[in-house]
Amino acid sequence: MAEFIRRSYLVVSPLDEPAVERAWTHNADAITLDLHSLPAAQKGRARARIHEQLAGLGRGGAEAFVSISQAHLYADAEVAVWPGLAGLVIAHPERAEQVQEADEAVTELEKRHGVGAGSVEIVLLLGTAKGVLNIREIVTASPRVTTVGLDESQLLMDLRLLPSPEEDPLGFYARGRIVLEAAGGAAELHGHHGVYRLGLGYPLSSFPKMDASADEVRTAAKDGKELGFNGALCWAPEWVEPCNVGFTPTDEEVAYHRSVREAYAAAVAMGRGAMAFEGGKFVERPVDELAKKILALRDQCDQRDAEKAAALERARLPRHAGIAQ
Repeated sequence: MAEFIRRSYLVVSPLDEPAVERAWTHNADAITLDLHSLPAAQKGRARARIHEQLAGLGRGGAEAFVSISQAHLYADAEVAVWPGLAGLVIAHPERAEQVQEADEAVTELEKRHGVGAGSVEIVLLLGTAKGVLNIREIVTASPRVTTVGLDESQLLMDLRLLPSPEEDPLGFYARGRIVLEAAGGAAELHGHHGVYRLGLGYPLSSFPKMDASADEVRTAAKDGKELGFNGALCWAPEWVEPCNVGFTPTDEEVAYHRSVREAYAAAVAMGRGAMAFEGGKFVERPVDELAKKILALRDQCDQRDAEKAAALERARLPRHAGIAQ
């Protein structure tokens, strides 16, 4: 699977038709139709809409996902795996066998529904203590797995914890394990970069307020980035832009890392492996390698934003211009 930039996954109920119709306008990197969270009695009505809804999600350049339940794997995947789908978000797996079962189901559906073989990704959202403990075997169970995240609200329920926003009950253990296993434990199967990580800083990570201010979301996204996450689920359209900004290296970070690279290049030119830098810091090869990654990430984010801007402009042209809205 190619590398990608998905800082914001806008979550939309397939039963909220106005929200689905507007979803493409919010500049999200990805849009997720949320089958998983619906009560069982409403799933049938929602499933009937998924195929048609998928077609319009990418008008603004977003990639299309459908969130499904492990317990309803076959029924949910049947309506979701069609051309235009980037991947399935599978909630709360606990064992590698569940991921392998999903892989096999998707493989069969790709054949039947005319979808490119191997093109549908799997995003895993862990929500139980058992799932977190088994993360390495889970994220390496299928080459389709490109992304893993943590459903902290569900995990707190599984642990029977009633925390307050003032005290982080999970600390850095659960989040840290997600990051380390996704980046390191999964590297052998998925390449040197491992798999993408979804997560925010506390308390929005565990208490996702729909009416959170832009500053709150941006801070949570920035904190998540500093913990090693790459993007987050956005529970309201107003979350999208703060997440896009929070997970993108800032202009100040870009300027700093460019100066790091210049200092290291100067050291190498003098035949030295390190050089004193700002504030008594030393610049050496690992620091230069990190600077390369940060600058490359900013370039990728800028390119993704340009792609979406072009798609939005095309989508907003009038029909008589010969371009579909």
